Amino acid sequence: RGYLMADNTPYQRHVDSGLFVVSERQWFDKERQPRLYVKSLITPKGVRRIQEEMSRPGAVMTHRSA
Repeated sequence: RGYLMADNTPYQRHVDSGLFVVSERQWFDKERQPRLYVKSLITPKGVRRIQEEMSRPGAVMTHRSA
């Protein structure tokens, strides 16, 4: 049961439930071409949910590589 995909973008169900917000940001490369990237932020509700899960006995944090 993960929260983030391999590219650190939260699964849509977690955005819909208010645990994360995602926004697109723009920056310019050295050729002055606009580029977009996605910024994912955890909400206070998301922090509480993860804290609750991690405080359960036997909770284990895992990392899966892509």
